[in-house]
Amino acid sequence: MTLPFPLHRRRKRYSTAEREAALEAADGICCLCRMPIEPGQDWQMVHVDIPHEHGGGVVKPGHFRCHGIETTTITVPLIVKTRHQRQKHNGSFETRTPLPCGRKSMWKKKIDGTVELRVVRQFPTD
Repeated sequence: MTLPFPLHRRRKRYSTAEREAALEAADGICCLCRMPIEPGQDWQMVHVDIPHEHGGGVVKPGHFRCHGIETTTITVPLIVKTRHQRQKHNGSFETRTPLPCGRKSMWKKKIDGTVELRVVRQFPTD
């Protein structure tokens, strides 16, 4: 099954000149921990404020380790939460384990504890 739209956008590869310009613009400071990026340290271009998944375009240099910590503690939970909210809103989410006698069940449990078959209303189509 092919979808008419891509689920993910490809990330941009930054050239050496673009990375050097970004490092110069930030004065060699990590945007996450505010510590200097020393020569020889690993660093990456980090999406600031808005994650790439949500359309963020502002990038600044950040330490490789700081970026990993920020991704696992802030960015990934935010992306998962918004994806789950969107799926519940548009009706595409369905739980794997529905509750017995829940809303989707054909049985309903009354307050007094008795269980009976749920009556499904058929609306007239005029």
